[in-house]
This record gives sequence, C-alpha cells and structure tokens, in this order.
Amino acid sequence: MDVLSWNCREEVISEGHSGGLGHFWGEGVKVHVCSKSARFFDVELEGGHGDPIWRFTGFYGHPKTSLCHLSWQTIRDLCDEDSLPWVLIGDFSEILTVAEKEACRRRRECQMRGFQEVGLMLI
Repeated sequence: MDVLSWNCREEVISEGHSGGLGHFWGEGVKVHVCSKSARFFDVELEGGHGDPIWRFTGFYGHPKTSLCHLSWQTIRDLCDEDSLPWVLIGDFSEILTVAEKEACRRRRECQMRGFQEVGLMLI
C-alpha cells in the first residue's frame, strides 16, 4: 500500500527547510495522540477489540550537539507519562559508543553520556 494514500496519519510539519515527522497507520487501528512537538509525536495504539493498548513515540533528536540535553530531558519526561508498553524509535542524533562510528571524527565520552543515561533508564 502506498503510504501517501493512507488517510490515517499524524504529522508534525517541519520548521524551516528540515525536520518534520509523520506517523501513518491503517484503518482498524485506534490511535490516540497524547502529545507532539517539532521533535516527537507520542501516541497510544490499539489494534482491535481486546488487543492490548501500547504506546509509540516517533522521535527526532536535536541536531545541535549543544542542545542534545533537551532531547534527553524530553525522553525522560515522556517516560514518566505512563506505564504502558512503549516503543520509542527515531533519529536520536547521537551514538551510544564510539564503536558505532567508522572513519570519522572521534566522539567525546561526555557527549554520549546523556544518551547512554537515558538508554539505561529505559531498560
């Protein structure tokens, strides 16, 4: 099925020339938008009668290294919202370890630490 023909969607329009998020789903899936911003959308999903409700967050981390702490705080805040099973996916604009990068500028440990701490909190 062509994504553009789906009539069930939630979107966050880009600010300027980059960014923007989209969430598309088929009919028969109940979606409740809990919150959204320029960097994420957070929804509760139910597939059908009697199916469990779970949470899905599409995320786009801040591309400026100096503002990544705002991304990590957003994830912490979202984590505190409820206790439903949660899937968090997206582009976090960061790596967990230097082993994730090949042939590029070395990442400082302090730069990755915030992302590592948020990741451990979610486990």
